[in-house]
Amino acid sequence: MISTGVVMILNYVERPELVGEVNGILRLHWRLFKSMSQFFVGENKMLEVVAVEGEIREVRDLVQELMAVKGVKQVKSSFLTP
Repeated sequence: MISTGVVMILNYVERPELVGEVNGILRLHWRLFKSMSQFFVGENKMLEVVAVEGEIREVRDLVQELMAVKGVKQVKSSFLTP
């Protein structure tokens, strides 16, 4: 089943290894991405907003992998299934 939605990731920019780990996960799922924006939230946090479209199983895998990264402050997602 195809799903469309948004994944929001809040993480700390002062930890380069964390940013690298998150980016590595995002690269593994590049086929899902429609758009991505990054915003600084305060001095040391970044909010990444990723618009995604794809198989719901693969999108859920992406969210679970991001949530498992130690140091990622929050991962939120919202999806629609047309």
